[in-house]
Amino acid sequence: MITNPYMRRYLEKYPERARERLRRWRKNNPEKLRAQALRAFARMMADPERHKKTLETRRNYSRKHSLIIKGKYTRVNKRPRPDNICELCGLGNTWLHYHHWDDAHPELGLWVCAHCHKIAEGQEKGIVSKYLELKKHLSPAVQGLSRYQS
Repeated sequence: MITNPYMRRYLEKYPERARERLRRWRKNNPEKLRAQALRAFARMMADPERHKKTLETRRNYSRKHSLIIKGKYTRVNKRPRPDNICELCGLGNTWLHYHHWDDAHPELGLWVCAHCHKIAEGQEKGIVSKYLELKKHLSPAVQGLSRYQS
């Protein structure tokens, strides 16, 4: 963390110079870089619960504040996430996806499991209604072709 205001302004004004300077330092000081990594690892191993909590906090922040709309990451305030329970089927202990239906209002959405997310996306694209229509249309024809008729 840079506390010197002059250095901070320099880095803001010339970010490419700062990146190049950091690359050179890393290349010329591999032992110091390794020592930094070992110190960080030692801190992590000294308190694994704290490390686990930090990782979970970072993941939750990312899940809560970012969303992909039309192939681009967008910052958004999503609804609070339930405790790993799908809001449609109630399946627990699963990775939840955030499904929104209006790109103009991405904060309106549901936390759903992968299976329910696929169904919701299919419903919006009209795939589910097409499937139900085909099933209704083909059912009488398929029943007439049954192998097990006597």
